[in-house]
Amino acid sequence: MTRGHYCKAGEWLEGDRGWELVDAAGIYCGRVCDRCEAEKRARFRPEIFSGYDERDTNEEGEGQ
Repeated sequence: MTRGHYCKAGEWLEGDRGWELVDAAGIYCGRVCDRCEAEKRARFRPEIFSGYDERDTNEEGEGQ
């Protein structure tokens, strides 16, 4: 399998030019490089990269 990722404007970059973007819980969010990391991070809520709990998601927990 050829390693690479889709960068800005859907441009395919061949080779090992990036890294895996993961959230604070280690969940894979995509492959990024210096050129496209900010653009791809912007697709997600910022809290997922710094850690969060149910208070941040505005959801009621058990017993509430």
